[in-house]
Amino acid sequence: MAVSRPHRLSLAPLTLSTDKSPAADTLLKALAAPYPSPDATSPHLMSLPHASRLYKTLLQGGHFNHTTKAVEPAESWSPASFARNFVELVGQDTTVAMARGEGAFVVAALCEQLTKGEEAAEARAEVSRWFTKAIRKEIADANGKGSAVLLEALQKLDS
Repeated sequence: MAVSRPHRLSLAPLTLSTDKSPAADTLLKALAAPYPSPDATSPHLMSLPHASRLYKTLLQGGHFNHTTKAVEPAESWSPASFARNFVELVGQDTTVAMARGEGAFVVAALCEQLTKGEEAAEARAEVSRWFTKAIRKEIADANGKGSAVLLEALQKLDS
């Protein structure tokens, strides 16, 4: 009997040496749709588990290896650039709404990426302003999946 392996999203296209910014922008523009979706028959990408894992993987810069407990970086992919473009293209309203809902882990990955390096300082400050004390309290009170991880990542943005 064959043992099935869990499906793993391939980041092989990210290793190509071509310019990936048009594809990345297309992915981010699709994510910028109002969240949650006003149409129950057409859910927002963040409501689809495979899609949310894709965005988290792109923000982390590669797959998380559970054996080594580390992200295996995809060569020639800039998660820092993707994170900065995320802030610009997805914007405040959708990002904050996702953080309150099913996108807490993705927004946490965004925040963590923005804490790396000085080139993200402007985007880091902007995202920190988006999450006011009142919004952070809502996230803490929600006790949803990822709330604690997101709040910890938001706290790192402020330091």
